[in-house]
Amino acid sequence: MKKLLVSLGLGAMLATSAFALSGPMAHIFKAEVKANAKYVKYITPQQLKKWMDEDKDFTVLDVREPAETAAGTVDWIELEKIPRGLVDVKAAVGYLKPNNTYVVICKTGGRATLAGAKLVKQYGFKHVYVLKGGMVGWMKAGYTVVNKLGKFKAAQ
Repeated sequence: MKKLLVSLGLGAMLATSAFALSGPMAHIFKAEVKANAKYVKYITPQQLKKWMDEDKDFTVLDVREPAETAAGTVDWIELEKIPRGLVDVKAAVGYLKPNNTYVVICKTGGRATLAGAKLVKQYGFKHVYVLKGGMVGWMKAGYTVVNKLGKFKAAQ
């Protein structure tokens, strides 16, 4: 039963998104992501895993919506789940610290790029990385995902 629920959760995470866009909105979103990509650094799933193995000092900032993060996220002790629309508020009130290192993640990297760029441009954050390929890339690389049911890896 647990395996079935995990499989269903993974399928939902990969197949849907709270921000699934199509048509003209998709083009606008992609253009915004492209325009803001210059403000952030990108980290591959392999590099992020290496950082984890080396126990580097950073916080993973998952900017997906609660239903998406409930399906699963990276397994890291310093994890903040803050939807993209609230990242600005958390930075403005000082909850997020400009000198800390953040790896921002979302489903595929678009929302993470926009959130990370805002932290850099508007709040002067210096160490902002975006997970290349997002959670989709993380799972395709075969790395561990965690949710309330436990830890698992996506079937290859």
